[in-house]
Amino acid sequence: SAPTIEKIRQMSLALGDAPLAIASGIDLTNVDAYLPYAAYFLVATGICDSFTELSEARIRALARRIHRG
Repeated sequence: SAPTIEKIRQMSLALGDAPLAIASGIDLTNVDAYLPYAAYFLVATGICDSFTELSEARIRALARRIHRG
């Protein structure tokens, strides 16, 4: 599940200039809210069609959204 935006905001502030990575709960529906605070995203279920199958379309869409920033 995704962390709260406030938790991520506070972690980002505490890190100062150091980059923050989020490793849970990121997908196309919520990534925009985290972009101001995180430099890296570890994503699995948010880019899968099933537990064992990655979705090329979801991967590309999420990558475009993140790189567009």
